[in-house]
Amino acid sequence: MYPTIRAVVSQIKTLQEDTGLTPYLDQVETLITGANKFKRRKLRNSPLIISSFQKGYKDFLANILVQIERRCPESAVDTFQALSVLGLHGLNGMSEEDAGKLGNDEIAMLSQRYGQGDEPYIEASETHEDWAMLKTLIRSQHYPTESLPVLWNIINTHHRDVFPNLLILASMAVVFPVHIAGRGRIEGSIKNYVKQINILFFKC
Repeated sequence: MYPTIRAVVSQIKTLQEDTGLTPYLDQVETLITGANKFKRRKLRNSPLIISSFQKGYKDFLANILVQIERRCPESAVDTFQALSVLGLHGLNGMSEEDAGKLGNDEIAMLSQRYGQGDEPYIEASETHEDWAMLKTLIRSQHYPTESLPVLWNIINTHHRDVFPNLLILASMAVVFPVHIAGRGRIEGSIKNYVKQINILFFKC
């Protein structure tokens, strides 16, 4: 979904930077400028009408970008793309070198985002080491990586005490519908959910 959002944003910005018109709307503007007819309706022509048409279209494009950012903020897109690496898809078929590199940048970003502040959700200093250990474990045990929920159910069942920080991150990846949640809702939900995870998993 996230590549699609970025593709839409890119296309809209291209329209803004160029003439700002699709071929269809360019035809409409041409007809207005020429005081011609459009679908059998005579179009009036004046500088005010042309200016209003152009401004309305540009405002429309700008509003689309505002609404996309409101519903799918770039920071949330980046964060949840990083969370998707917790699925470890294809890990078992990778070379040792590629497996060692898999997800390191994403885990570093998540550790920085959720391991700082007055109430950090995870222990940032431990998470990177846990990530390397987890990949070794999955490869040695041949745990399935086709499904993120299935994989982390296995980790939670058999290795809960070993990977508490990664389990918190994985719980976020499984639960949150970021395609419909705004930034405030995401952050608020994460805070409440992590508290529940701590109570249910780590303080029993």
